[in-house]
Amino acid sequence: MTGLLLSLVVAAAPTSTPITLEEVRKEARNNLAAVTQELTWRQAYEQVAINRGVLFPQAQLGLGAARRWSSEANPYVVNGQVLVATVANTFSLQLFISQVLVDVGKWYTLAQSGAQETAAKGQAEDLMEASDLEAVRRFYVLYTAQKSLAVLEETARKSKELWDRAAALYEAGRGTQGDALAAQVNYGTDLNNAIQQRQVVIQAQADLASWIARDETEQLVAVEPAAWTQPTPPPPAFDAALDVARKERGILKATLAQIDAAKAGIWINNAGYIPRLNFYAQYNRQSNTADETFFQFNKNSIWQTGLTLTWNFFDGLSTPATVRQAEWILASAKVTYAQTERDVAGQIRTALSALAQQLEALGVLTDNRVTALKNLEYFQERFKAGASNTLDVRDAQVKVLSAELSLLQTRANVEVARANLERAMGTIANGAKP
Repeated sequence: MTGLLLSLVVAAAPTSTPITLEEVRKEARNNLAAVTQELTWRQAYEQVAINRGVLFPQAQLGLGAARRWSSEANPYVVNGQVLVATVANTFSLQLFISQVLVDVGKWYTLAQSGAQETAAKGQAEDLMEASDLEAVRRFYVLYTAQKSLAVLEETARKSKELWDRAAALYEAGRGTQGDALAAQVNYGTDLNNAIQQRQVVIQAQADLASWIARDETEQLVAVEPAAWTQPTPPPPAFDAALDVARKERGILKATLAQIDAAKAGIWINNAGYIPRLNFYAQYNRQSNTADETFFQFNKNSIWQTGLTLTWNFFDGLSTPATVRQAEWILASAKVTYAQTERDVAGQIRTALSALAQQLEALGVLTDNRVTALKNLEYFQERFKAGASNTLDVRDAQVKVLSAELSLLQTRANVEVARANLERAMGTIANGAKP
C-alpha cells in the first residue's frame, strides 16, 4: 500500500507547460499594474502632440447657407419698383488661417508636456522593473519548490529502501523489530513530506501564472535557468552601482523630469507678463445665391491679413501669485529627487549586502552538503556491516535532507538577490523599455 502511495506522488503530473526564466520576464510586462502605467505614459505622449499642434498653423473652412423670413414691412422703392422684403437667402464661404508668432506660455507648455511624458515613461520603466523582479522571485519560488519536491521524493525512496533492508535483517534474525518499525515510521514521515510539497508546487504555479497574466489553472514547470549551474560573479562596487542607477533607474529619470516640468511651469506662469503676437489671413465670400458664392470666384471676394498683439498688462496680481506657486512646485520636485536618490542609494547598499551574504552562505552550504553526504555514506556502510542501527542512518539522512533543501533555497536566494540589485540599479529589464 505504501509503495503505491509513493508511486502516486512521484507519478508525472497532467499535461504541463515548461516555461523559462526569459519567458517569465518577458510576460511579466503583461502584469496589470505595468500595463496600466504604460497606458498612462502613452496618454502623456499624445499630450505632447496636442500641445505641439497649437503652435502649427491653424486653418478653418466654413460654409454657410441661411434663409431669413421677416414680417410684412412698409414698401420701399428700388429703381422705380416697389419691393417688400419678406424672404432673403444668404450663402457664405470663409477660410481663416492663423499662426502663433510669439506666445511664451504655449511654447513652455509644450516643453512641460515633454518633461511630463519623460516622467511618465520613467515611472512606467520603474514599474516594469518591479514587475520583472517579482516575476523572477515567483519563478524561483516555483523552481525551488520543484527541486525540493524531487529531493523529498528521493528521500522517501531511500527511506523505503532502508525500511526494506531493516525488515529483511529482522526476519533473518540479524536485526531488531524496533529498527524495522522505526524505519517504517521514517518512511511514512518522508512520504508525507513529499505529498505536502506537491501542494506547495501547485500554489507556486498559480502565483506565477497570475503574475504573468496566464490562466492560473495552467501547470507551469520552471525550466532550469542557465545561471543555476554557472559560477556566480561577485557583486559590483557600491559607487559603480550607484553611477549606473543614476543613468538607468526609471524612478530617478521620472523625478528628474518632474524638475524640468516644474521649471517649464514657472515660464508658463511668467508668460502673463509677455505680450502675445499672432498672424492671421482671412478669405470671405457672401452672396444671396449659391452660384455666386461657391462657383463665381471673381465676385464678392474679400481678402484680409493682419497681426494681433495682446498684452494682459494687469490681471489683478494673479500672475505673481501663480509664479510663486510654480516656484514652490519646483522646490518640491527638487526635494523629491534628492530623497529618491537617497532611497535608491539605500536600496543598492541593502541589495549589495544581501547578495554578498547569500553568496557567503552558498559557499558554506555547498561544503556542508558534501560533508553531510560523506556522513550518510559512512553510517550506511556501518549499517550494512551491522555496526550501527537505523537511527544512526536516519539521523544522517535528515542531515543530508536539511543540507540539500538549505542549499537549494540559498542558491535561489542568490539569484533573487542579484535580480533585486539589478532592479535597484535599473538594469533588470536588460534594455527593454515601455
